[in-house]
Amino acid sequence: MRVSNSLKNAAFGVILQAAIIILGLVSRKIFIGILGEEYLGLNGLFTNILSLLDIAELGVSTSIIYSLYTPLAHDDKPQIIKLMNFYKKSYRIIAGVIFALGISVLPFLEKIVGKTTFANDYIQTTYVLFLIMTVSSYFFSYKRSLVYADQKNYKLMHFDIFLKFLIFIVANISLYLFKNYMIYLFVTMMVSIFNNYVVAKYVDKLYPFLASNLKLEAKEIRPIISNIKNIFIHKVAGTIISSTDNIIISIFLGIVQVGIYSNYSMIVVSLQGLLNKVLNACQASIGNLLMLETTEKVEETLQNMTLLSFFLTSLCTVSLFCLTNDLITVWLGEKFLLGLPIVGVCAVNFFTSNIKNPLYQFVNVSGLFKEDRNNAIIGVVLNISFTLVFVKEYGLFGVFFGAFLASLITLVLKSCFFYKKFLHKSASYFLLSMATFFLILFIEMFLCEYLCGVVTFSNRAILFASKCLVCFLLPSLINYIVFHNTKEYQYLIGIAGSIVLKFTHRLNRKDRLHNPIF
Repeated sequence: MRVSNSLKNAAFGVILQAAIIILGLVSRKIFIGILGEEYLGLNGLFTNILSLLDIAELGVSTSIIYSLYTPLAHDDKPQIIKLMNFYKKSYRIIAGVIFALGISVLPFLEKIVGKTTFANDYIQTTYVLFLIMTVSSYFFSYKRSLVYADQKNYKLMHFDIFLKFLIFIVANISLYLFKNYMIYLFVTMMVSIFNNYVVAKYVDKLYPFLASNLKLEAKEIRPIISNIKNIFIHKVAGTIISSTDNIIISIFLGIVQVGIYSNYSMIVVSLQGLLNKVLNACQASIGNLLMLETTEKVEETLQNMTLLSFFLTSLCTVSLFCLTNDLITVWLGEKFLLGLPIVGVCAVNFFTSNIKNPLYQFVNVSGLFKEDRNNAIIGVVLNISFTLVFVKEYGLFGVFFGAFLASLITLVLKSCFFYKKFLHKSASYFLLSMATFFLILFIEMFLCEYLCGVVTFSNRAILFASKCLVCFLLPSLINYIVFHNTKEYQYLIGIAGSIVLKFTHRLNRKDRLHNPIF
C-alpha cells in the first residue's frame, strides 16, 4: 500500500508540475513582454520577503502532520479530529501574526528594494496586495495537510491543475487588457482564494467526521508544543536559507539583477518541483515506515531512495548546466543571459539540494526535532556568512557558491546525525556514496558540456534537441555502468518492472472488456 500510494502521488504530481512548468514559461514571457524586467525583479523580491515572514508558521504544519501519522495508521478518528481542530485554530492565529509582521516591514521597503524607478507609495501598495494573498491562504490550506499525511495527495491534483490553468488564463488576459501590475496581482489573489476554498470543501467531503468539535486536552497539546518549539528553529533556518538570496542580490547588486536571475530561478524551481513531486510523494509512506519497520528496513529504503534521487537529479543538473542558456536565449533573448560559471554553480547547488532530499525527509518524519536543531542553526549561520563574504568579491557567483558550501557542510552533519541517533551506526558508507555521486556528477557535467560544444547544426531546433539527447543518454549510460550491479539499482529495476506489469495488465483487462470473446 505504501508503494502504491507513493506511485499515485508521484504520477499525479509529475503531471501537475509539468503543467506548472509549461504555463510558467509562457506566463513569464508575457509578463516580461508587457511589464519588463524591473517589475519581474519586484515580483521576485516580494515573494522572497513574504516567504521569510512565513517563519511565523513556527513549524506547526510539520508537527501536526507528524502527529497525524499514528492516528491515521490506526484509523483513530477522534484523535484526527482533535488534531485538525487544533491545527485550524493555530493557523488562524498565525495568519494574524504574519499580517502584523508584514505591515511592520512597510517602513523599510524602500531600502530593501534599493535602486528602482518605482515610487515608494506604489511599492508599498503592491507589497500589501502580496501580503493579503499570503495571509488568506492560511484560512484554508491547513486541510491539505490531512490529505498529504493520509498519502492521498493525488486526490487534490485535479484542483491544482485547474487552478494553474485558471490563473494562467484570467491573469494573463487581465495583463494584456489593462497592462497593470496591481490588477494582475488582484486577479491572481482572488483566483487563489477561490481554489483554496473549493479544496477545503472537498476535504470536508473526503473526511465528513471532521465536523465534530472535539478538542485536544492539555496533556495532548504539550508534546505538540514541544515539537513546535524545536521545529521552529528548523523552520527559521530553512526559510532564511531559501528566501534571502533575492534580498541579498537586491541590496548588493540591484533589483534588475534580481529580475534577470529570477528567470534562471524559475527554471531551477520548476525542475525542483518536478523532482519533489516524485520524491516527496513518499514522505507520508516514510512516516508509516518509521512507525512500523525495523531500522535495517529504514536504512535500506533510504539508500534506495537516495540512488533514485541521484539518477533523476543528475539528469536534471547536467541539463541545467548545458541547456539553460540555450533555453533563455530562445525564450527571452540574449540580454537575459548569465555567465556559464554562474549557471554551473547554480546547477551544482541544485544537485546538492535535491540529492539530500530523501535524507531530510527521513529526518523530518523521525520526530528528532529537538536533537537536530543545532544542525539547522549551523546551516543558516554558514549560509548567511558565506553568502555575504563571497557576494562582495564575486557578485552573483559568490551568492550561489556560498550557498553551495553551506549546503554541503550541512549535508555531512545531517547524515552523521541521522545515522547516529536513529539508525545507531556509522554514516561512513552513506557519505562515501554521496562523495561518489558528486564525483560522477562533475564527470558527467564536463563530458556533456564538451560534447554539446562539439555538436553543430544550422537548425536551432535540431541543435537543441541533439543537446537534450546528449544530456539524457550520456549520464544515463554512465550511471548504468557504475551502479547496475548494486542492490539498490536492482530494487529500483524491480519496482519499475512491477509498474510496467501492472500497466500492461490494466491495458489487457480493458481490451478484454471492450472486445469479449463471446
